[in-house]
Amino acid sequence: MARIPYPDSTKLPAEVNELLQQAHLKIFSMWAHSVSTVGLVMNLGAVQFAKLELPRAILEMVILLGASTNAIEYEWVQHVALSEAAGVSDEQRAALRRGDVDAPCFSPSEQAALRLAAAVLAGPEVADPILSTSIVSGGFFIFISATIAGRLERALMPGSSAKRIGLISRRAIARSFVRAADRARSSSSAR
Repeated sequence: MARIPYPDSTKLPAEVNELLQQAHLKIFSMWAHSVSTVGLVMNLGAVQFAKLELPRAILEMVILLGASTNAIEYEWVQHVALSEAAGVSDEQRAALRRGDVDAPCFSPSEQAALRLAAAVLAGPEVADPILSTSIVSGGFFIFISATIAGRLERALMPGSSAKRIGLISRRAIARSFVRAADRARSSSSAR
């Protein structure tokens, strides 16, 4: 149940109503309270699902881990079928539900991505070894961090710590990028 009432569609601009008819997700209807940004948020959502370089199964695993970690049950339920379609096994879902990102049912690249997701969720910073491993394992850092920050911040359920997690995720992303840039500058000047 939404904590904020949905906007009255009869009072929304025609172009916003057209956008909302394209995506039948309640989160976008709720976002229509911000008429000037709803289209941008819908585009971000489309990119997260259609154009990321992150393999679909890993994306679903990250979403399930975030949902489980933050007790966002509706998100978990919504993504069980999507994860099945992406090839995530029942054993992997059970491990994610437990928060066991090192379970043997995950491949090394899945473990690297899930360790990164767990670190971003824990915030406020991602440790260098986790960041380095995630970069080596397919450059998943930006995709996973953006997915977690975006999805959890959109969770509008009572009792959710989504706003805090979204803020922590953005801070973790920013700090990790600053540290990576500092390391790159240091190694360049040392040569």
